Amino acid sequence: YVPDREGKGVPIELSLAVHSDAGYAKNAKSLIGSLAICTTDFNDGRLASGITRQSSKFFADMLLNGVTRDITYKYKNWAKRYLWDRNYSETRVPEIPSAILETLSHQNFPDIMLGQDPNFKFTLARSVYKTILKYEANMHGKTYTVQPLAPSNFKIEYISPKKIRLQWKPTFDANEPTATPTSYNVYVAMGTTGFDNGMNVRNPSFEIELQPGLVYNFKVTACNRGGESFPTETLSALRNDGASQTILIVN
Repeated sequence: YVPDREGKGVPIELSLAVHSDAGYAKNAKSLIGSLAICTTDFNDGRLASGITRQSSKFFADMLLNGVTRDITYKYKNWAKRYLWDRNYSETRVPEIPSAILETLSHQNFPDIMLGQDPNFKFTLARSVYKTILKYEANMHGKTYTVQPLAPSNFKIEYISPKKIRLQWKPTFDANEPTATPTSYNVYVAMGTTGFDNGMNVRNPSFEIELQPGLVYNFKVTACNRGGESFPTETLSALRNDGASQTILIVN
């Protein structure tokens, strides 16, 4: 992608800078939101491979629209600010498509309250990942599948004195239909051992007979052509043959 330079032949296709200094609100109560930046007026409007620098603008616009859509869907109130085409070093110097995403403002208290929330961080990061995936697929004329979200409502129940059933539900990405899971990986750890390499199952349940006196730990991930989700929480089960009752622990 930079054919006129000597190097190690690593095909670096994009450059993305993620910033958190998008300004502040004078009333200290409003959210600042996001803006995106690109540079098209440099080197006669061309990148090193010869393609137009408008590809950077396309990338920046996709990032801004994606973040606005995904954060607004979950948090109801996120400001879409501007798409700037200006001379910034992070978007001028790279000889490949590049953008700056001003995600929020660390100078603004309502923004940084969300910025410290791990769920917000995940929503933001996943949105950026989805944009990069779609942009790359578009540039190469390929189809894409977005990685699924982790399963929800994970639980364990005894179906006999020796046997348990794991059950969970798929989590759907309302803004991305390709993220639907097509199977699941069930990971098991027995006693003091670590988790195994997982067993792939098609349905959102799994049954297993327990050996007595061993604590079993379980976690589940969702899978599709786009990859594997983050895991559920780890749930545990123990079979004691001398037990007269069953105890259910609810988190």
